[in-house]
Amino acid sequence: MRRNPRPEFIKAELIELAKKAIRSGNLSPEQIAEILALPSSDINELIQEASSNKVSPMRIIPTEGISYLEPLIGSGWWTWGTDYTAGDLYEAERLYLNGRQIRHNRLIFVHCLEACVVEPIRAKEGQFFGRPAFDDGATFILLADFIAKELRLLRYNNDQDILTPIVTLPRYAVEDCNNLMVYAPPLMLARQSCNRFQIIWPEKADFPIQPEETFVFREGDFLYFSRWYEDPDYREEVVIRNFPSGEIVDQFRGSLNEMPDGQHWLLTE
Repeated sequence: MRRNPRPEFIKAELIELAKKAIRSGNLSPEQIAEILALPSSDINELIQEASSNKVSPMRIIPTEGISYLEPLIGSGWWTWGTDYTAGDLYEAERLYLNGRQIRHNRLIFVHCLEACVVEPIRAKEGQFFGRPAFDDGATFILLADFIAKELRLLRYNNDQDILTPIVTLPRYAVEDCNNLMVYAPPLMLARQSCNRFQIIWPEKADFPIQPEETFVFREGDFLYFSRWYEDPDYREEVVIRNFPSGEIVDQFRGSLNEMPDGQHWLLTE
């Protein structure tokens, strides 16, 4: 024999229906109260509860003026950003030596899950940060000091919040700061111009490249470059060069892509 449900069960079901109606936003509070035969006071309480528990899909990140972040390749969940020069030390040096108002820049890291902002070091006048690199749980920071005429490589331990100097090189170790960047793994400092590639530290290499080539990564004694063509259709090739001579050991059609977790993907036809 079927029994009638107890009144408290009926009201509980009506309350759940009211919550769904509130979330949908298709009915006014008065309409919900009328349809479900519930007191308006109950509906208003449910609306206040829903408002207090509502989670905004947008996170507010206080970056103090830094308006662009990009993935820190290899870290998985960290992003990084600078103001003014976006990690371009050639542009930073030009702006500073030309007497512009930009006296230094800032470098921050933001964790995607925790939304926390980390600024391991504050630059002083004449100091500018390049693009960072990540390897084996640590972030490597390139700092150019145009007053001291030095290039400094620092290691930041993300978990322990410890900053350690790795090496300091004189500014004259490079002809200019054009595309001067830290790469990892393996950890190295390198630069390239339109027709020349150099590894500055810890080993040295110096050889000519094509203007359409861009260095991507190193694997053992092989240096991987991406070369583009427009004749007239756009296409890309992978150029593998030997370290340290720069001699081409292989060249084929395809494109290289760096993934946020540090993997390198070769896209082929």
